Amino acid sequence: MNKPGLTEDGIDGVLASAVHGRGWALCVGAGTSLPAFPDWNRLVERLIARCTQDDPAALSEALRQLFTADALIQAASTLSGRDPNDFSSLLTQELYRDFLDAFEPSAHATVIRALAALRPGDLPARQWQRFLDALDGRWGNRMSCLSLAPIVSETLGTPQAPSTILSFNAEPLLLAAIHAHQACTHHAPGGVPQRLDRVVRGISNRATHRVPYVFCHGLLPIPGAKPSQYTASPDKLVFSEASYLQLAGNVYSWQATSFIETCAARRVVFVGLSLSDANMRRWLSWVHDSRVDELEQIDQGDAVSTQHYWLNCDPGDPQLRTWIEASVAHLGVRLVWLRSWANIGPTLRAMLGPITPGPSDR
Repeated sequence: MNKPGLTEDGIDGVLASAVHGRGWALCVGAGTSLPAFPDWNRLVERLIARCTQDDPAALSEALRQLFTADALIQAASTLSGRDPNDFSSLLTQELYRDFLDAFEPSAHATVIRALAALRPGDLPARQWQRFLDALDGRWGNRMSCLSLAPIVSETLGTPQAPSTILSFNAEPLLLAAIHAHQACTHHAPGGVPQRLDRVVRGISNRATHRVPYVFCHGLLPIPGAKPSQYTASPDKLVFSEASYLQLAGNVYSWQATSFIETCAARRVVFVGLSLSDANMRRWLSWVHDSRVDELEQIDQGDAVSTQHYWLNCDPGDPQLRTWIEASVAHLGVRLVWLRSWANIGPTLRAMLGPITPGPSDR
């Protein structure tokens, strides 16, 4: 038996116990960056267009009926004849093309600096504000990361802050938006403190008083930004089927251990993900089965256990809602149904309860 999904009117304080207990974590996917960045289907179509001129849209549609996106990206890599580094550059071009084209050329330098920033202090507050204004002017309520970023920023440095942010995106838009809100709202003496660590590899620096922002599927280089081991990890990309299968076969990879440890120890809020990824479902299943076994050991085997929440837009069809809820119940995940993607931020705020001040800045 699975728990029915919650609605925006019934989620007040559902994460409060996690805040005062073992903590909570945020896990985001490509949906948080739509429509500024392409989804998997658009990215695949563009890669196919790089390999053939014969109606790439029709070919992409036919191939998607046969293979997953990662298999088609692998095929594009093979047919392109490019080496891995050159193909990574092609992925960067296609991923960022629409995003950068949405800005006037005079704004490109500020946008690129914002995306590459390791901390809020890397840009003056006025430039961060221009970055936020530009994002809002082009996408506004149509891009859910703009609703999510100010709430996450507000929690940083307080007991309500997430213990970890896991990203399955290959771009840092949400991270940059959080930095921007930190820079534009923090007015304490001594400048803006660094609250997040950009984690692009297992050996990336993680300070105990900062929240790790973990790029679980690698991070593509930012066009026009100075290459750095701290700003990108193209060697860790999990786009093609070959890299995906390597990750699937190695439970000790830093991506797997980061995800499994977080899901075992924290309540996780999933946003912008379809939860159809086979690796993610496998890892969640392991964690959930272990939890159920332990509940049975202490004679609570009849309890319906859900540790995690998945924020998703209400499809409006009761039967469809029921099937979606049942598709993740065995993973320990409960749905939170939204009336609109623009409500993601306010919904997360309500789930956390009142945000209390944290200790003085370090």
